[in-house]
Amino acid sequence: MGGDYYDFLPYEDGRLGLVVGDVSGKGLPAAMMMSNLQARVQMLVETRPDPARAVTVLNRNLAEHNVLGRFITFWYGLLDPSTGSVEYSNAGHNLPVILRADGTLEELQGSGMVMGIFAKERYDMAEARLNP
Repeated sequence: MGGDYYDFLPYEDGRLGLVVGDVSGKGLPAAMMMSNLQARVQMLVETRPDPARAVTVLNRNLAEHNVLGRFITFWYGLLDPSTGSVEYSNAGHNLPVILRADGTLEELQGSGMVMGIFAKERYDMAEARLNP
């Protein structure tokens, strides 16, 4: 039991949401906070916000109801399989890496503040491309 989270969220238009997160701490408190986040993420699929807007909304909600001292690192990407485009937003999580066919590694740059601390934090969106 803990606060690790990853998920794949199919969108009706064929895009795929990719989620990775980690709550500070361990055990039941971390698991409960992550469960709360997971439910909120699932609801966002219905409204289909871009990743930056999604992370901004999730952060505001978490920060307004957070236990002092808890935070979440979070990465949310939106993959369009038809184009290979991945739009993403990062809230303090380790930088994801793309392993290219030639063996090179590409870090997905961009990182904002961890979630759950400052309700008014705004997150940026970046983009990468996956090749066939």
